[in-house]
Amino acid sequence: MSILWQEALEELEGFISINDTISINKEEISIPENLRKHFYELFNKVRKAYIEERYPDILNKSVMLSESYALAESNLLNTTPYERKSAFSFFINIFRTLFNRNITQNQTGQFEEIILDKKLDNYLRHPYQSLESMLFDPLFSLLKRKTGFKEFEEQTEKEVNLYFSSVFKAGYEKWVTLNIINNLGFDQAFESITRRVPTKELCKRDLQQMESSEAPPDMRSTKKIVIEHGHISSLLAPNIIVRSQRNGKYVGIMAGFHKAIVKSSARNNNTEWLDLKSIPITSLRGVILIYVSDSPEDISFIADKETILRPDMLLEIKPRKDAFEEGDIGMIKRRHHSLKPRLGTFIIYFEPSPSEELEQQEAGIHTLSVGFDKSKLIPAIDALVQA
Repeated sequence: MSILWQEALEELEGFISINDTISINKEEISIPENLRKHFYELFNKVRKAYIEERYPDILNKSVMLSESYALAESNLLNTTPYERKSAFSFFINIFRTLFNRNITQNQTGQFEEIILDKKLDNYLRHPYQSLESMLFDPLFSLLKRKTGFKEFEEQTEKEVNLYFSSVFKAGYEKWVTLNIINNLGFDQAFESITRRVPTKELCKRDLQQMESSEAPPDMRSTKKIVIEHGHISSLLAPNIIVRSQRNGKYVGIMAGFHKAIVKSSARNNNTEWLDLKSIPITSLRGVILIYVSDSPEDISFIADKETILRPDMLLEIKPRKDAFEEGDIGMIKRRHHSLKPRLGTFIIYFEPSPSEELEQQEAGIHTLSVGFDKSKLIPAIDALVQA
């Protein structure tokens, strides 16, 4: 244990020892109401010190992502980004000055709301508290003497890293998505009215219902972006469709692919549809599919139970140097060749790319080391505008 983390824990344990009305053991947790506020102030002090000392890189990246996402969100909502007072504020101000240049800003379109999954939204707005929440149960287990310091450190190591790897990738993906939308210079936005299918209904559906078909979804103008995962729609539609002022075309963005459960009763003959039997559904998760069209109706939905609309671009988000697991490069290549994106596959790295050779080996696959410098997204944005 480091000095500050140990001192914070000793202060908490000292407070418990001099207040015998507090009972924390293997059988119970009892903290009188008049002592609860101060107890949790000390409890949270321990968690904060532990996170700052043991995970400074994770905390730094989380705070920077929070600030970066807030700025991207504020550009789309035309609001002031929520401010995060932290030890990193000085560096954040420098990064804002350096990285907010040399890229077109949206001036006409404006959204009123951006809806994310609750867990991700909380992480992006409250990175400190979100990371500290991973220590709540382990710290109580330590105070109860159910675990020792070694077990506590092992458990928190697992919890923090697992949580961070999940939410940081999802948050970085949303940051990329918002900056692409903003810098298309949009003036109109649409959403498809798809039917959400509750899990209960999925469990009860018989074979005949599963074989049913539905008409393509209607569309309506919208002032909100919904990028939630975890729900199932009968037909799969883009999260948002915007009209770019830069080329007059419509761009649909789909993050969070899942298998549609019904067939469509009609497909646009002017578009190319691919058979999903040759494309493993699991290989499409975690990939952003982008579509460009002269008409929003042509991309009102992008997949039914049997087929998927051939995308114009694939975005592969890789937030860490070690994001490539064994066979991952092979999966990117197979996905690229199966979906045949017209404008190519762009691999977006948060950190410097560990696989520049991939771009040289495969035509149509491009690598971009972006970090939080949105100007480095320009090659992908320009490809969409020039489509």
